[in-house]
Amino acid sequence: GRPQGNYARPYYGYLTHQITPAPQYHQSWFLGAGGVYSTAQDLSKWLDIIQRDDFLNAGLRQDLFSKHTKAGDSFYGYGWQIEPSGTIKHDGGNAGFMSHISFDPTTNRKVIILTNRSFSDIRQFGKSAQKISNLSNAVWQSLEGKKVDILPMPYNDIEICTGTFRFEDDLLIHIYRSDSTFRVKTNDHTPTRIVANTPLPGKNFKERELIAIADLLNKKKFWKLAKYCDGEMSFVAYSGLLSYGFKTMTDKIGKLITIIPYKVEDTHGIMRMKGTEGNLDIIAYFNEDGEIQGLFEHGFYLNDDVTEMIAYGQSENTLFVNGFPYGEKDCRLIFENDVVYLEQHGRSLKAQLQK
Repeated sequence: GRPQGNYARPYYGYLTHQITPAPQYHQSWFLGAGGVYSTAQDLSKWLDIIQRDDFLNAGLRQDLFSKHTKAGDSFYGYGWQIEPSGTIKHDGGNAGFMSHISFDPTTNRKVIILTNRSFSDIRQFGKSAQKISNLSNAVWQSLEGKKVDILPMPYNDIEICTGTFRFEDDLLIHIYRSDSTFRVKTNDHTPTRIVANTPLPGKNFKERELIAIADLLNKKKFWKLAKYCDGEMSFVAYSGLLSYGFKTMTDKIGKLITIIPYKVEDTHGIMRMKGTEGNLDIIAYFNEDGEIQGLFEHGFYLNDDVTEMIAYGQSENTLFVNGFPYGEKDCRLIFENDVVYLEQHGRSLKAQLQK
């Protein structure tokens, strides 16, 4: 059965028009992984209890919160993730619910976030957890006295120029006010996908390398990719395994139209495969010599059926567009008179107001 009374119903989705009820299981069915109903207040009491000497002695508590193994940029204790700053945290989630707890044992400050929404697709489940983790990090920064824009700025305090703006590649973006919100609209894809649909300028060696790799993938000249690969990936390219793997990717998006390289860093580069039935990002990992160590799917299968999104005021001249509900990265629109700069993936694209 399911619980009765004052209970948060679980939902899938983070957009009003996409929210659907999730199955309501009794959480005791998730034996060993959750199985607990709680509130933010009760979780706060629990954090106090596990830090008391009458519950755990100093030795056991030290074991609980010690750094036993590496976990990315942080460490893992016994059931807890320990940040370099000393903050201790963990998240949790299942069908329709996500939670995140973090605390500082030296000050007893706590940040507890609970939400009754998540993605139904298991591939996007991690993004739900990352979303509230980012929010928790923002709260901690605010507690440390840093200026963090968590809540939208009052609508009437934002002074921006609305209208139609044109980017250098002739892409148009429409920005207007509607029902006490700002809306951002493009003609053929989500507004947060502008940078991802704009190839890198090729200003440095890494960018030129990624552009060349994307060109060979476009032309399906897989064996020529071997010169950009390390030893193992060279074998994959020459043996035909790369061709086979590439086909499994393109089968998800219909007929391949083009591949656009749009982000590159020291350790990886990201390219967007555009197809007749959707899009898919692929990521190339590089070794220290800049050679490809592997090509993998990155992100999720995305359609271009959403061309309009809500934007929130972040400052007097900045709008924040939340790409998370669509599986996209956030972007910011910064206004300077008749010009808007769209910032995303470390790049800034300029658009001019059309009069």
